[in-house]
Parts: sequence; structure tokens; C-alpha cells
Amino acid sequence: MICELKTQVEYYQYLSEKIESQEKKLQLINKENIRYHLLQTIPGVGPLTTACCVANVANPKDFF
Repeated sequence: MICELKTQVEYYQYLSEKIESQEKKLQLINKENIRYHLLQTIPGVGPLTTACCVANVANPKDFF
């Protein structure tokens, strides 16, 4: 049981590092994108959600 938990913790740490690495890449790519930074001011909206929104909504005026 302890061995299995150790494996799960190691895998969780591995995934956390990968997520952090991807978030840093997204921030670097979007460092000058004003929409990216504005969306991140919304509580609970992180780099991945923001990048998906910016990538899929070319013009926010499409919602008006």
C-alpha cells in the first residue's frame, strides 16, 4: 500500500512539473497579448484556460 502511494505521489509531482512548465511557455508566448492578461484577472482563470479562450475567440466583439 505504501509503495503504491509513493508511486502515485511521484506521478502527481511529475504531472505538476509538466503543468508548470507548460504554463510558463504559455505566459512567454502571450507576454504581450493584452487579452491574455485581462482574462487572467478573473478569479479562477489560469494560464491554460486563458490561452484556450484567446486561441478560440479571435475577436471578442463576436459575442455582441
